[in-house]
Amino acid sequence: MNTIELRNAILKLSEPDYKKLVSDFGGTYQNREEVVRHLAYHPEHERLLCYLLGLPTEDEKIAQATKASASSARWSAITAAIVAMIAFISLVVTICVVLK
Repeated sequence: MNTIELRNAILKLSEPDYKKLVSDFGGTYQNREEVVRHLAYHPEHERLLCYLLGLPTEDEKIAQATKASASSARWSAITAAIVAMIAFISLVVTICVVLK
């Protein structure tokens, strides 16, 4: 979670949810921007904050990106195999036509 995501999530909270979040993290903040400034620079709070705000952690984002990359590589390999099979079939057909 980056600072922008944190700020947007905190600004969207209803007043009761905001007050609960503030009380969970000490309760001495004057306004939402102060909450963002304080919590954004304490990475030890990231997992709990992300859970409470419904946001993915940086580790979860990296895992999702890794899965997406692996999926892309898989589909690229499948496409390459299909192209190779088509090329082989074309070669066989061409040889058959030439030998007739």
